[in-house]
Amino acid sequence: MPRISAATVAEHREAQVRALLDAAREIMAQTGTRPTLAKVGARAGLARSSVYQYFASADDLVLAVVDDLLPRWESMIADAMSGARTPGERVLGYLWANLKIVADGEHAIASVLGESTDPTAVAEKAHMVHRRLGQPLVDALKELGVEDVELSTTLVTAVLGAAAHKIEQGAELNSVWRSVEHTLAVFSN
Repeated sequence: MPRISAATVAEHREAQVRALLDAAREIMAQTGTRPTLAKVGARAGLARSSVYQYFASADDLVLAVVDDLLPRWESMIADAMSGARTPGERVLGYLWANLKIVADGEHAIASVLGESTDPTAVAEKAHMVHRRLGQPLVDALKELGVEDVELSTTLVTAVLGAAAHKIEQGAELNSVWRSVEHTLAVFSN
């Protein structure tokens, strides 16, 4: 029987899963690609065969990383929006939080979802993530009284996508943010 490094088998298992999730997250943030179980195991200090005790495939591991990070992303968005005095400022808070996620390298993790070998499961997960992370924007736009919430959401998301792309190309977050604020100055009124 393998040695456990915790007081109980359950705590050991939890620690191993945590190490694997952290290793996978680090690799995805650095490379922007889906890691192999061998690379994740090596970074976490486990043999590839041991990784299979916790995750059946790289896809399962990627989905678990997204599940692990989603509450943090939601919290970052909620925190950025909660201090706003107006719905327009909440829109800007939404954008800021999402760009911070990109600047932290975590957007690359979400984009790895597209590399799955099981497109159906991943498409469902990606849709759920976008819906949950996008709902605060939709709510703020409704509160703003915009005429076409769906179109406005698409337009704001397009600005977010363009800004995220600049950050991913190496632009500094605060510089990109100044451009976003200037472009969307209407929301700060």
